Amino acid sequence: MGKGKPQQKRYDNKNTKKPVSAQGSEQHIAKEIKHTEPKKQEPKPKFEWNLKNPQVRVLIPYFIGIIIFFTIWTEPGVVVMDPWFRAVKLVDSSRRVQDPAEKSRLLETGGNQLRELIAKYPKHARVHFLLGYYYITAQKFDSAMIHEKIAIQLDSGSTINPVWLDAQNHLALCVANLNNDYLKKGQYGLALKLLSECKPYISQNFEFYNQCALVYHNLGVFDSAEVYYDRSLRINPEQEHIKKNFSNILYSKGNNDLMKNNIDEAIDSFNKAGALNPANPDIFSNLGIAYMRKNDKAKARASFEKALSINPNHPTAGINIRLLKSQN
Repeated sequence: MGKGKPQQKRYDNKNTKKPVSAQGSEQHIAKEIKHTEPKKQEPKPKFEWNLKNPQVRVLIPYFIGIIIFFTIWTEPGVVVMDPWFRAVKLVDSSRRVQDPAEKSRLLETGGNQLRELIAKYPKHARVHFLLGYYYITAQKFDSAMIHEKIAIQLDSGSTINPVWLDAQNHLALCVANLNNDYLKKGQYGLALKLLSECKPYISQNFEFYNQCALVYHNLGVFDSAEVYYDRSLRINPEQEHIKKNFSNILYSKGNNDLMKNNIDEAIDSFNKAGALNPANPDIFSNLGIAYMRKNDKAKARASFEKALSINPNHPTAGINIRLLKSQN
């Protein structure tokens, strides 16, 4: 071969290693060590809060938005009161004043301001709601009903500062006051008419169904009264006065079944009545009588004992439990 670079011998990397000189071996080892040393990570650039940093420039619109938000929504140093709240504040003040003349002055001043606002804002639900509150305070329930109905119509289903639920409660309060007056006078037809007119507005209000039940209770239509008491308690089961009224209906129903010798029906009514009004000893005494007629002496005795635990001097329960004891 001609002159030039010497040919290099080829080696099979699988079975042989390339021979190196001593000097070459040291260089090779140095290269291997240098190759296996871990690479040093370059330090991350330090975050700087200045406008030259593009990451800071990206955040600028967000900071501006936060400043605008707090500027608008933070309560100012001077409280600005809406005119209708100034008016209703006068109505509230009248409730706390003892002097009749001052009470009347505050109430009428607030009412006049609210009536002026109604003329100015006829479609404002809150103003109608507050004017209804004024009429309730003034015991003018017919006028209050008109404005609470309008408030419910204008605001029904609203989720931002809603007034329709409070307006429903106000309307139910008006219905209760007017209905009680009708019941005292025996004007059941007017009471039923009132409830029919108000049902579209407060059909989900527990007091509405309570008033329906009271009318039928006074009319002696116990089945209808029972239905309405039950509906009322399903909406709000914590109303003790409704529980007692419902219990009285069931107690009367149980007595009627007992007189007709419908023993199982009587027992069912007395048990329900006792669950609603466990402080009434008459219910448990009559329940004991029903069990005696069914010849269930153990339950009869337990019922009489329950009656006596409420009223130790209950005459009927005392006589019957002594009778049971004498039969043993």
